[in-house]
Amino acid sequence: MVEIGTDTYPATSEILRSQERADLWDRVIAVAPSYADYQNQTTREILLIVIRRH
Repeated sequence: MVEIGTDTYPATSEILRSQERADLWDRVIAVAPSYADYQNQTTREILLIVIRRH
């Protein structure tokens, strides 16, 4: 279940991998460049999780 304000709905989440993650990562850092800085400061891969509404 996801709750945003007064809206609640069923959803599933998925950790993105491979090319799907790479494509979205480019969009994320275009909007929020500080994530690229954060990624450069760690050896672990920052997870990207997509939430899909049902």
